Amino acid sequence: MERLAEIPESDRLSLRDPLVWWVLASVALMIVGAVGPWARALGFISVSGLDGDGWFVFGAAIAGAVVLVLHLTWGWLPGWGLVFTAVAGVVAAAAAIVHIPDLVGTQSAEFFGNNDLVSPGWGIWVSAVASVSLVAASAVAFVRGGRPT
Repeated sequence: MERLAEIPESDRLSLRDPLVWWVLASVALMIVGAVGPWARALGFISVSGLDGDGWFVFGAAIAGAVVLVLHLTWGWLPGWGLVFTAVAGVVAAAAAIVHIPDLVGTQSAEFFGNNDLVSPGWGIWVSAVASVSLVAASAVAFVRGGRPT
């Protein structure tokens, strides 16, 4: 593993870099979305993402944060770290996106004035968008010069 001193200044990320804040925001929103409601039943019952596949999103967010911290402290992110972060984002996005069609308008009936028996909660949408955002941030960092060596 290369030490931070051995990595040229131009290849390092720092807290002044907007890309770092993009990744941090994506990771934070992935965690918020994972613990938030992924489904609402009968208009008043919420099901958290952590009751199902939200754990994939939560784990991918933690993994992305760990990789970022490793880079900021020891310079370990260019290259395979970015590939790992992108793959984690893809897994998280897939875990969220695969459930959205099951929840959108597929189960509707009149029940105490509510037409949808089951509908997607805000957490699944936040998880999906934030996970795709993490993939995009990883791709931007990769194109910017973090290719595996």
